[in-house]
Parts: sequence; C-alpha cells; structure tokens
Amino acid sequence: MSVNVVDQVRSLISTNLTSQFASRHNVPEEQVKRFVDGGIPAILAFLLNQMETADGANTVHKLAAEADGGTNGNIQSLTTEDVQQKNPVVINTMTVLNRLFHDRWSVVSRMVAEYASMGHTASSSLLASLTTAILSVLGQKIKQDNLSASELSGWLLGQKEYIVNATPPGFNLAGAVGLSSVGSLGLGAANMSSGVKKPADTYAATSVPVSKGPNKWIFPVLTAVALLVLLWYFLNR
Repeated sequence: MSVNVVDQVRSLISTNLTSQFASRHNVPEEQVKRFVDGGIPAILAFLLNQMETADGANTVHKLAAEADGGTNGNIQSLTTEDVQQKNPVVINTMTVLNRLFHDRWSVVSRMVAEYASMGHTASSSLLASLTTAILSVLGQKIKQDNLSASELSGWLLGQKEYIVNATPPGFNLAGAVGLSSVGSLGLGAANMSSGVKKPADTYAATSVPVSKGPNKWIFPVLTAVALLVLLWYFLNR
C-alpha cells in the first residue's frame, strides 16, 4: 500500500490540537479545520511546484531535513505565537519561504486564510505550524530513504494525485500556486527528478545534409563545364 503524504500530515493534527489552537487564538474551531483542510494540499502543491528547479529542490530538501531535526514530527508545541517566535526551525522556515518565494508564498497564505475566513494573526500562526509539520514529514522521508533533492522531488511528484484529491470543494488549488490548472502541477518537477532537460534545451541546430556519396563531384564539374561553354559562346560571337 502506497504512502499518502496528506494522511501522514493529518495524523499529526489531532482534534485536540485544533481545539487548543482555536482556544488560544480565540477563533472558531471550524475555521481552524477549514484552514487545515485547505492548507495541507496548498502547501504541498506549493512545495512541489517550487521543486521544478535545482535551486528550489535543494531549498525544500534543506528545509525539510531541518524541520524533521527540529520537531521530530511534533507540532503540539508550535501552536502558540510565543513558541513560534522563539523556535529557530519555525523562524528559519518562514524566513526562507518569504525571502525566496515571497510573491507566490503570500498568495498561498492569503488564499488559505480567505478560504477559512481567518484573520491575519491567527492564520499566520497556523500557517507557520502547518508548514513546519508538512516539512517535518518530508524530512522523515528523506532520513528514512536517504533521499537526495531530486529523489525527494520525484517522490513528492508521485503524491500529486493524493494532493489534488485532498483539495476541499471551493478551494482554488491551481490559483493558489499560480497555475492555470492542476494538470500542470509538478510538470517542472518531473523534469527535475528525471534529469530531463527542458524542451528549449533539447532543440538541435538544423543543418542541410551534405552528400558524402561517390557522386559528390558531379555537380561542381557540370557547373564548370556550363561556364566554359557560355564563355566560348560569347568569345566567338
């Protein structure tokens, strides 16, 4: 039975945890559940989409390895603003994502918050916890199977169906990660993981074939003869 990364992340987020978060941030528990439902596929899709380049894949790989080492899959202690402001793993994760992928990352966070009808303070806090939890799951996979950045990209690409199917009704997953459709999700990552060059890099220069057969001298000889005939004709007029 194949591993479902969405289920792995959800297993870290208990009903008790969502209740605690809702209580601490004074928001309805239903908003927290909607944020989690939309946030998990959105964050996974975002990470997959960033792994279409070597730099992006290496960044996600590094963040995942660090998240696993810093949380061990436990986000119970990451649900308060105070802890998040002091936890180096959370701080580094959010700093890197905002610095390297600012425009796209801000769209993901805004769309998930709007889907859950959650305010900025609570949504920022929950986004940090959820993203760290997701990266820690990827980090566990890296450690378990000793995956390189390109191998992690390939594995996450294999999770695409689970990610898309986990998207709740009414949430625009393609729009959140800047795609025209979910069918385009992971296409760049497929090239990255397989080592295949992008189409623009595979075009070969078109050249006119040069004959190498035994009769390659006929055309220049005939041309020279024709010129001599014309020259003789004009000289004897």
